[in-house]
Amino acid sequence: MFLRQIQGLMSGLLLLGSSLTVQPLMADTLENQGQAEKLELRETAPNHYTVQPGDTLWGIAQTFLHNPWMWPQLWHENPAISNPDLIYPGDQLVLIYDEQGQVRLQLQEQPLQGQSPVIKLSPGVRIANYHQAIPAIPLQKIAPFIERHQVFSPEQLDNNGYVLGTEDDRIATGLGDRVYVRGAGYSTPGSRYLVYRQQQAYLSNTQIKKEPEVLGYEMKYIGTVELEEQQADIAVMRIVQSKEEIRLNDLVTLLDRGNTPAAFYPNAPTRQLEGSIISILGGVRYGGQYAVVAIDLGSIHRLVPGNILNISTAREKARDSRTGEEVSLPTEATGNLMVFRTFKRVSYGLVMKANKPVKVGDLLSSPESE
Repeated sequence: MFLRQIQGLMSGLLLLGSSLTVQPLMADTLENQGQAEKLELRETAPNHYTVQPGDTLWGIAQTFLHNPWMWPQLWHENPAISNPDLIYPGDQLVLIYDEQGQVRLQLQEQPLQGQSPVIKLSPGVRIANYHQAIPAIPLQKIAPFIERHQVFSPEQLDNNGYVLGTEDDRIATGLGDRVYVRGAGYSTPGSRYLVYRQQQAYLSNTQIKKEPEVLGYEMKYIGTVELEEQQADIAVMRIVQSKEEIRLNDLVTLLDRGNTPAAFYPNAPTRQLEGSIISILGGVRYGGQYAVVAIDLGSIHRLVPGNILNISTAREKARDSRTGEEVSLPTEATGNLMVFRTFKRVSYGLVMKANKPVKVGDLLSSPESE
């Protein structure tokens, strides 16, 4: 029941692409989180808050909590309600204390003219456009990466189809043109395939492993093609969507190998993890709040979308004036990120808080229990 309540509250973040598969959140992620960490209100937390257009659940949670991913523990609702309300602009939120003396946040019902305010014991049913609900995080910041952006392993690079040639040997191809694809497997006419182009290799952190290891390759989405006919392993496909011109050797696949759910539930991982930032997307050296980064942790580490990781940076070593040796200083906490798309050994995360610029090599860890 607890998981269903949180799903109803936090499911305001909807993805734009209908091709994505909804993946259920691991139940022990949320349940263990509440047992491991203590709910701590900010000293500046207001007694009342009016939800504004452009708000996010994360931003509202930061107004009340030191750890915004603890939002579900703050929200109070009636356990008998299996489909609780979402939060919309104009809603009034109020802090109360329940029967056990625990601080909780509730929706305050708007009174009729001439009546006193009444606090709702639980959110009611609202008839409204689902997409108007407050999302968990800024969707526009990750939209380019949650729809079809992929990471391929070295093995997957060799096991996908590829563009063998173009119609009439055209150098440039566009919408409506035909391409010839080899090795994409067999399917029925009308099936649609995704076209990708290999980008940078994601390497393991050389500060942790002396010899860098290829964890995967960033794959850029180029377009979509539709199967028209096939003879042996050669397929004729027509371009039905194109972000760029399709070239020879571009990879063609039926599968989206990433895990991105239809709604995010910010939470701590179920185990202690250590990793690092291996790339800042967008071709920049440093990133700040809402930067998208690639990290060297993935589904093989039981990482799931919504997991929060702390970011820290290593300080410059200090030379001991007495012994002459170089001494490693304690790392400096610089912020946190939320994972939003996972692959086997690589994931993408959105920097939610940054006290100073984040960079490649910055260290990641699970939030510590209090």
